[in-house]
Parts: sequence; structure tokens; C-alpha cells
Amino acid sequence: MRDNNEVMDQIIGFAEKDNRVLAVYMNGSRVNINAVKDDYQDYDVVYVVRETESFIEDENWISFLGEISYMQLPDNFDINAKETYDSYAYLMQFMDGVRIDLTLKTKERALREIREDSLTKVILDKEKILPEVKMDDTDYWVKLPTEKEFSNTCNEFWWCTNNIAKGLWRREIPYFQDIINFINRKELEKNAFMESRNTDRLQCKHRKIRKIYGQVDKGRLRKVSYDIYRSGY
Repeated sequence: MRDNNEVMDQIIGFAEKDNRVLAVYMNGSRVNINAVKDDYQDYDVVYVVRETESFIEDENWISFLGEISYMQLPDNFDINAKETYDSYAYLMQFMDGVRIDLTLKTKERALREIREDSLTKVILDKEKILPEVKMDDTDYWVKLPTEKEFSNTCNEFWWCTNNIAKGLWRREIPYFQDIINFINRKELEKNAFMESRNTDRLQCKHRKIRKIYGQVDKGRLRKVSYDIYRSGY
């Protein structure tokens, strides 16, 4: 597997040489100094280009990045094909294990969107077209819910538990699994807070939420879990 320096040299080297590419920026965990690093992190790359058509017409241009094992072109999924694209993505898994998601964006599209992700790092700006971007990972911080959001989530969870019971009683296993996996589990995930190091602040801000949680019928929750366990599903 190529190391980070080798991949970045390839990405930047092509952009420097090709006059169609105006700038390069990245998103994702590769540029997040707070993220745990490993070899399998994607490279989320944006090439800001003068136009996308010449790239799309000849896909061989991406061969400089290495031998591709498989690839996805999500913009081709649209059954109503466009004549021109102001954004076009190549999701590529390479034979050596490297994964690169490379998106072409026109200058106009890039300027509209570059500030939408706080975890954005400008790598190359050949013509000084991109604004100054102050990079941080605040968009990806876990946001604690409001009291109403928490209450609504609890309500939805218990409301749909009735459907779980009906599905089990009727032996409608696909229906039961859909409710568990796509409705109730999602409601639980909404309130799966990341542990805060500042526990005093957490306790201070969310005393009301903890009060609501304390009113949850734990016995009822255990009974539902036990019934699911006994059903064998």
C-alpha cells in the first residue's frame, strides 16, 4: 500500500501540471488532526477545474493514480443524464488498498460550497481563487439534543415498540426486523451521546434530560428485550 506522502504527491503533482485544474482542497479524517490515523482512511479530494467535460469524456485521465480494483460514478446514477456537470465524483478503490474519492467541481460550484464543511483544507491554489478557510472539526462534534428532541425520540421509540410486538406475534419476521433496524434502532442512535470529558458541564446542561430519562420504565424495556431474545430473532 502506498503511504500518505506518495498518494499526496500524485494528487498534487497532477494538479500542478494540468492547466485545467485551478486548485485542490480536501475534507474528511485525513485532514483532521484530532482523528485517529490508519492506513484505510479515504482521501476525500476536490479538484477545482475550469470545466468538467474534458475529464468526463476521457476517464483514462485518472490512471495516474494507480490500478483501480473497482469504481463508482454516483453522478451517473441519475437516469436523466445531464449535458454538463458542475460537480462530478470518482469513488475509487485501488488494488493496493488505497481509497480515493475525487470530485471535480467548477470554480463557481466550489466557491459556493467550500465553506459548507468546516473540515476543509486547501492543498493547492494555483490562481488564488479560493477564500481563506479556517479549518476545524466542529461540524462533526456530537451535538447533545434539546429536551424536546430527547422527549420526541423517546416517544417515537416506545410508540413503534408496539409494532415490534405485533410483528413477533404474527411471525412476520421481515416486518419485525425492519421496525427494529430502521426505526427503533435509529431512535436509540440519536441519543447515543459520546462520553464527555467535561462531566460537570454535561451534568449542568442536561439535568432536565436526565430527569426525563429517569422516568423511562426500565422494567418494560427489559421485558421487550427479553421477549425479543426468547423469540430467537
